[in-house]
Amino acid sequence: MPLADENDLEPDLAAGLDTVDVEGRGRRVVVAEPDAARSAVLCDLLDGYGFQSVPVGSASELDDLGAEPPVLVVAELRWPEEEEGAVIAHLRRLAPNAPLLVFTAVPPATLPEWRSSRVEVLLKPSDAAELMAHVARLTERSAGDIHPVLHESGPLASPYAKGVGPA
Repeated sequence: MPLADENDLEPDLAAGLDTVDVEGRGRRVVVAEPDAARSAVLCDLLDGYGFQSVPVGSASELDDLGAEPPVLVVAELRWPEEEEGAVIAHLRRLAPNAPLLVFTAVPPATLPEWRSSRVEVLLKPSDAAELMAHVARLTERSAGDIHPVLHESGPLASPYAKGVGPA
């Protein structure tokens, strides 16, 4: 897959005041995004912070993710020719302990079921700083511990996801 260059940045991931302090240290992040241009921009952004992004552009690619668990899954909720949430449900079976960032244009009515309680929603359009703030928060604890922490209050919703709260 070709890498995006600075002219390929979409307005919803435009470079902004990037003050996020996060180091990927080669940790894997699965980027499940059906739009090839957006996937390339997301992967380039994550790779720039030292993560090893693993793009998934179709549901058929999900089973080729390999055995190494990701530290984070970034996924679009709606995919062409797939039932809403079906790709995320499949990812849940493949990476049950990884936190999930749902990066979507339309807020879900409820948050996807995910074994890890670390689920956040970020609405498109967003800038790079907002996205990386979520990545930093969701991967912070994962650096040495891939086991989920189940909170009694349930999954977290993004402060940017207006009208979306814990399930």
